[in-house]
Amino acid sequence: MQPGADGARLHIAVSEAAEHGSANRAACVLLARALGVAPTLVSVRSGAASRLKQLQVDGEPAVLSARLQAL
Repeated sequence: MQPGADGARLHIAVSEAAEHGSANRAACVLLARALGVAPTLVSVRSGAASRLKQLQVDGEPAVLSARLQAL
């Protein structure tokens, strides 16, 4: 986690090209694996065409928060 102007941020890097949503899907899968959830529970909330994105993870907030803090 890194500090950001609007709160903590998690830096995710993928090697897939930013074409046809490939990099977005890869970022969602990577975050899902790191949090131990199904990839279908992670989606791009905003910034689909930007380097800075907001990803949404569906699930129990307390569990997800603890897993994020452990990263």
